[in-house]
Amino acid sequence: MKKNLKIFLMLVLALSVLVSTAVPALAADLYVFHINDENGNGVAGARLQVCSDEQCKMLMTDENGVAAFDGAAGVYEVHLIKCPGYTFDKNASYETEATPSTMTITVTSEAASKVAGSEKDAAADKATAAEAADTGYVLSFTTTDINGNEVTSADLFAQNEITMVNLWESWCGPCKSELGDLEKLYEAYQDQGFGIVGVVVLDEFEDFGGKTSDYDEVVALMEENGTSYPIVRYTEELFEIDTYSRPTTVFVDSEGKIIVPADSNTMAETRAEVKASYMELFQEMTDEYNSGALDAMKDSEDPDEADYYEAAKEIAALSQEELEATLDEAVEAMYPDSDYAQITGSRSYEDWVAILQQYYSAAFGKELA
Repeated sequence: MKKNLKIFLMLVLALSVLVSTAVPALAADLYVFHINDENGNGVAGARLQVCSDEQCKMLMTDENGVAAFDGAAGVYEVHLIKCPGYTFDKNASYETEATPSTMTITVTSEAASKVAGSEKDAAADKATAAEAADTGYVLSFTTTDINGNEVTSADLFAQNEITMVNLWESWCGPCKSELGDLEKLYEAYQDQGFGIVGVVVLDEFEDFGGKTSDYDEVVALMEENGTSYPIVRYTEELFEIDTYSRPTTVFVDSEGKIIVPADSNTMAETRAEVKASYMELFQEMTDEYNSGALDAMKDSEDPDEADYYEAAKEIAALSQEELEATLDEAVEAMYPDSDYAQITGSRSYEDWVAILQQYYSAAFGKELA
């Protein structure tokens, strides 16, 4: 079974969701969600998580601010996960009716929010380089470190001018390959106010479809690479910045505000890499399905094998044009031009030095020594 099956199945889910959210005509048997701004206008590109007791679906609103799915009748819990350009209560949850119905969630545009805070205009006129690079989003969480000690993001970030938050896993080859370089980076620049916090998923989360790390493997990898910066447990408070790709990295200042260099707020290169990777996998799955190599998985008692078979069957039925179009849409939804400038994928030591310089310049207008 392929190591990236879990991530792949998440992408298949995204594909099916995206195909169904266009909603040209709203059928009576759909759960329909409207995301509107303070003036009643639909908000495109908002992401929702809709969960039953058995599973969660990720939805994205179309150009009219509408998302929908044809789930079985029942009560679903709804969370608004992301809504670029708008403010909303990230802790709010909503419940659908027990039968297919319509729900409306109202968000507030950042422009409207700023009107209420207009007394800050004078200070804004004196914006520094750090303020210009600030996304406005503060990363905040409470968790435990690898030894079980409670830690807070505020304590971790306050020690440094800038901190790299690196989400990695023990099962991820690229993650493991760069651990030595990250330790080297940390040792080289910690005396200039730089820190690293590594984050691994060691617990099961109802709303997280990814794979967990093995605690003993994490400890062994830390010892093998001489990791001296803190490694902490993943927490639900990190859902907002998680691309569900590993490794994923963001940079924050001493207050936890995510820093976005002006020329790095794009995921175009990542989208191209991810698309190429999955196209190769899809072709392999199509060949396996058409050759009959997967027939034994059809009625397998292993749910992963059964899911893999069904996914391969679905993909093999698509034309090349349909696959390209659907994959383009899904990858763009999963890796949008980022509000938080997440960096996906591993990098060499030299690449990380160049990236760190870019972030220092954006946040502080200064050069690394």
